[in-house]
Amino acid sequence: MTVLEYYQKKSGYLGLDFTDQALTDFIEISGYLVGDEMDDAPKYDKTYFDLIKSLLLRPKSVSEAQYSITYDLDALMRWITMESRRLGIDSGIGQVRDMSYLA
Repeated sequence: MTVLEYYQKKSGYLGLDFTDQALTDFIEISGYLVGDEMDDAPKYDKTYFDLIKSLLLRPKSVSEAQYSITYDLDALMRWITMESRRLGIDSGIGQVRDMSYLA
């Protein structure tokens, strides 16, 4: 299985529909080639994790004419938390627990 096929499969599990070109761009920016054969899934999972985190920077909802796309940010946050634990990495998403010092 190639890196591109692996990312397409993972995206399908999450109900995300990326174009081949969007995934290709992301894979190449990450320093891999789309045709590379999978040799170490956790390495590619960490890169895919970064791709999903980048979705949090996009608008929650976009629509134009009859085209519309909406991201469920709560579901993305839950997936990011779960996946960061599985991969043993920091999610990179901080939570402020005490802001009393600002008062």
